[in-house]
Amino acid sequence: MSLFALLSQVMSRHGDKLSVNISTTKEGADPELRLIISANLGPTSKDATEQEAQRRASLAMPLVIQGTAADCEYELKAHINKYARHVDETAASILRMQQAKSAADNAKPAPKPKASPKQKASQDDEPDNQPKQATTMPAAAPSGADEF
Repeated sequence: MSLFALLSQVMSRHGDKLSVNISTTKEGADPELRLIISANLGPTSKDATEQEAQRRASLAMPLVIQGTAADCEYELKAHINKYARHVDETAASILRMQQAKSAADNAKPAPKPKASPKQKASQDDEPDNQPKQATTMPAAAPSGADEF
């Protein structure tokens, strides 16, 4: 895949913008190039997790590649693929967090209705469903039992 085909494929998936600065550092029969590439990601969301903020900060760091044209092309393709993986991982991570939050919100039990004071009073009057223990009293001899 050509360099620009790869760039357009990666950038179109995520709507990213790149700034590229190319200059020569060595002239002659085998000139060297210096590429400085910066991703313009825009501001980080206020709701971003620490991990997401760190990833975005690392992706926004300028990439500097220096070498022959062939070396620069090879290195740039490798970095573009790495960049695409990082962006995909970040997007997947955000999606997983949103799904987990949604699942947690849906899993909360419905609140129990509060009993009115009348209901509480009638519940207090109802007998418990547990059997009561029988109490035994010592048997007293009937009065005049000795008389028979």
